[in-house]
Amino acid sequence: MDARTLAALDRNYRLASAEMFANSDKGASFETSDVHCVSSGYPLIDFNWAFLKRLDSEPARAIERAERYFEERRTPFRFVVRGDLAGACEALLESRGHLRHPMTNPGMSITPLRDSPAPPAGLEGQGYAVGDVLEDFRMPDQQWETTTLWQFYGNVILVDISTMWCSPCQAIAVDVQGTADDFRDEGFVYVTVLAQDMGSTPPDQAELNLWADSFGINEPVLSDQDGWYVGAVPSATF
Repeated sequence: MDARTLAALDRNYRLASAEMFANSDKGASFETSDVHCVSSGYPLIDFNWAFLKRLDSEPARAIERAERYFEERRTPFRFVVRGDLAGACEALLESRGHLRHPMTNPGMSITPLRDSPAPPAGLEGQGYAVGDVLEDFRMPDQQWETTTLWQFYGNVILVDISTMWCSPCQAIAVDVQGTADDFRDEGFVYVTVLAQDMGSTPPDQAELNLWADSFGINEPVLSDQDGWYVGAVPSATF
């Protein structure tokens, strides 16, 4: 097992452990739209986390909420940041004394989203055949923020079209994060598009988060609100 896989397993173990302790008799948690704090009740930094989920017009507010929460408990903690938010908040966190460190040390853990070049002017969607440029789309992700296909232009993009009621789709979802992690350094991006929920309608934010949390997915999970895809599932295209 290579170092990247071990690191991913270690991180998932820590996240699961933090949630377990937060739900114990000594643990506690606090969540708003932009930050989720989990406290184990023990002064162990590896089990006290503040997850920055999104940044609004005042990103310092989410950071301050987490700082106050753990300060009141006199508990050390670490910030964990969504990859696509890393660039926007790294300098702010560092200015407040939260330095970037490996997972085994106190501080901040960030996995930045790799930079993507802008699509060339005049680019148009062509179809789904090999060599075609896929039509761009705009869909909400699990933070209910708009994601477009072409924002990942320049990367190798796998678009996985699934539904929540589809058993083969669920089997594929188990390996999504591992696949994304294995090939990330080669410019690979894994995008899941959920066309339908269990009731055959476009998933809402809670359902996107249920899917992502159930299968340990940190990559974009999108809701096909406008019927972008029509066809059999599961289906995938590069």
